[in-house]
Amino acid sequence: MALEASVRRMPEPAAFPASAPPESHRIVDLCVSAMSLAEVSARMLLPVGVVRVLVGDLVTAGVVWVDDPHSVEHATDVRLLERLLDGIRAL
Repeated sequence: MALEASVRRMPEPAAFPASAPPESHRIVDLCVSAMSLAEVSARMLLPVGVVRVLVGDLVTAGVVWVDDPHSVEHATDVRLLERLLDGIRAL
């Protein structure tokens, strides 16, 4: 998962896994609106590698989705680029 990958809670998420750690609940709460993986990491004060694993588990569970950061739409989304820059600065 790329740092600029957009993470967002599903509109109608699947049942949240009972064994999910509290950090996973926080990710879901943060990602009501799309947020880059880097920004999620910065806001949670967790290493990107840890957030990647947690987000991957949430994608598998059907709770969040990750958007392709290499699409043309994302390359021109100024709001996303500004949020990514803010997330990097927070690191």
